[in-house]
Amino acid sequence: MPYSNISFRLFHLLAAPLLAFLPQAIQTHNSNYRSHKFNAHHHLLLSVFAQLSGAASSIALIEELNELEGHNDLRQMIGFEFDAFGQPITLNQSSFSRANASRSYRLWKYCFHKLWQTAKAHCQPSLLEGLGRIVAVDGTLRLFTKNELGQLPFYQKQAQRSFLL
Repeated sequence: MPYSNISFRLFHLLAAPLLAFLPQAIQTHNSNYRSHKFNAHHHLLLSVFAQLSGAASSIALIEELNELEGHNDLRQMIGFEFDAFGQPITLNQSSFSRANASRSYRLWKYCFHKLWQTAKAHCQPSLLEGLGRIVAVDGTLRLFTKNELGQLPFYQKQAQRSFLL
């Protein structure tokens, strides 16, 4: 099922600030360590696309990414098109799951902080009032304060491998 609620142009307009520093961030954090075809660039852009499009599941997302028939904007959006031999790259669910489990959260954390600075520079101060120190953002982009975060069960269980920003 294609996620047609976000166009190629809109995605790139929204991702432009991220794309400006992403290659350097990937290199700085060594985020492509032991990756072959699904590198950190693809992974991060696919994550951003999933958030912006409201993807129902990772399975549906991977199915759309692997759709080779017809016009596939998702493959073009994240630059996941062809290997060195000109063959279309595909990704299976287990490779995506392994990448989610093994790739360090530090790249996402760094990108969040860089984008947060940009957002603060372009947002009206009244929109950000009362938020205090931002320490995490969940999948719905709800901002949590440090006290709220400590009350969440998943945070208490996974304090060592948390995605604190």
